[in-house]
Amino acid sequence: MATSGTSVFDATRDQIITSALRKVAALSEGQAPSAYMLSNGAFVLDTIIKAAHADGMPLWAIVEQTIPCSDFTNGKIVIGIGQDVNIPAPLKVLSGYNRDKSNTNNPIDIPLTRLTHYDYNWLSAKRSTGTPVQFFYEPMNQYGNLYLWPIPDTYSNQNREIHITYQRPFEDVGDGSATMDFPPYWIDALIYNLAWRLCPEYGVPPNDRTMLAKEADLLWNKALSFGTEEGSLFIEPDWSRMYLGQGNP
Repeated sequence: MATSGTSVFDATRDQIITSALRKVAALSEGQAPSAYMLSNGAFVLDTIIKAAHADGMPLWAIVEQTIPCSDFTNGKIVIGIGQDVNIPAPLKVLSGYNRDKSNTNNPIDIPLTRLTHYDYNWLSAKRSTGTPVQFFYEPMNQYGNLYLWPIPDTYSNQNREIHITYQRPFEDVGDGSATMDFPPYWIDALIYNLAWRLCPEYGVPPNDRTMLAKEADLLWNKALSFGTEEGSLFIEPDWSRMYLGQGNP
């Protein structure tokens, strides 16, 4: 028996909402959701998607951005819609490197050390110029501030560019025919979490809510575990604090 030969199945916003409404018995067989049901379901689905930002760094939402060193006026740049770098503001900047592109055939990359707010504040001579080797990202509401240290010098402004790898925000749900900004293996997780969140609005009994919550949690964690990067974890002392006199080796 021949298989379909395709692997492009996905679900639209309205299909996800309709399926969730059936889970809470808000629709009878063959019944279509009302305009209010769809609008309310879309709102709740958007809140679920925004809350998912707190779950970590899924592979499909990790992207790279290139920024010329010359754009870092006074060592800082603002990232966000309508800002210096006109893209949705990163949730987190995971890593970065400084590329010397003067030799186009063999550019040289220097890894950038990621600093916390605390560590950035401990840096002295923040007005120093040179080859940037450290960065600090400060996420704000709807935009973020990216700082380099030291501030790019004349050579860096002419020949270097900064590459950052960051977690982008998930896209909003869109209209009824739009698919989600999630891989298809998240469809069940979105349906069951939406159904659980809609339980109070449709009078689902507490025992049924508890069962639905367990199913939703199981499917969410299953999808979440697949979308993380696989690799080794290395733990070592933070020797930099010893040199700064902030601790003992």
